[in-house]
Amino acid sequence: MYCQRCYAESVAPRCAVCERPITGKYFQHEGRPVHDVCYLKHVAEKCAICGGGLAGRIVTDAWGNRFHEAHLRQFPPCDSCGRSTAPTIGQGGARLADGRTLCSVCLSTAVRSESDARSRYEAVRRQMATWGMEIAPDIPLKLVGRPELAGRLAKTGHKMARGTFGFTHMETRYQVDMGRIIPRHEITDQNACIFILHSLPADLFEGACAHELGHAWAFLSGCPRHQPQLAEGSCNYFRWRLHEEKGTPDARAHMQTMLEDPDPFYGQGFRRAKKYVDRNGFDALLELLRRSGDFPLFSFI
Repeated sequence: MYCQRCYAESVAPRCAVCERPITGKYFQHEGRPVHDVCYLKHVAEKCAICGGGLAGRIVTDAWGNRFHEAHLRQFPPCDSCGRSTAPTIGQGGARLADGRTLCSVCLSTAVRSESDARSRYEAVRRQMATWGMEIAPDIPLKLVGRPELAGRLAKTGHKMARGTFGFTHMETRYQVDMGRIIPRHEITDQNACIFILHSLPADLFEGACAHELGHAWAFLSGCPRHQPQLAEGSCNYFRWRLHEEKGTPDARAHMQTMLEDPDPFYGQGFRRAKKYVDRNGFDALLELLRRSGDFPLFSFI
């Protein structure tokens, strides 16, 4: 048995940082004890928002920023990129009229005008043509807010999920010829339009264009009706390829988000499409879409 003073001076472990005795809670760092206060102040990785030592529940975003989970309520993540809207990460942010929160980084390249949207949309269409995907240039494009996009999705039985940035509306017209009903895949102002959220940052907007133009290509090419994993997964692969060719830091961050997406269609479906391309090549994916409604069995992951 020891008195408190003798125990602290002669028996208690010493902090590896301040060398003072430890009598309460402490951290073990590289095999040596450290006061909890010394650890958080001098040893621990620092929070990207408040600068305090990281301990407990920690959040890591797609850009590698790490911060205390408690900051999520104070600085909600950007609905476009997932960055925190804290001044030290997303440079602040703003709440749009349709309820979305965007960081200032995304707002700096936000696509808001119809002319800017159409110019970028056409550039993506031309780039996809170099992949062997010729898509008619006269498909209308409309920028919309979240409520309108959610409403159009609801009419087709789909929910507005996080990571949903667009919707492609295509109708098949039919004509009767010699007693046969023949589908006509054509574009008119009434039966075709691509809707994309306004104010998306440039890289994300162009990725959404690639995804939605993929749906249009499949429709106009007379492809069979695809199962959701193949339909959304392959179109997300077109988005992935566009991001990969751009190679910007934001594009690479969006790619990382896609790899980690838990959604069964947009996430797992994309990873199955990527695995299929890695094994067989991009042209094989296009051929699969033309002739089949689903992935082959061996493509499961």
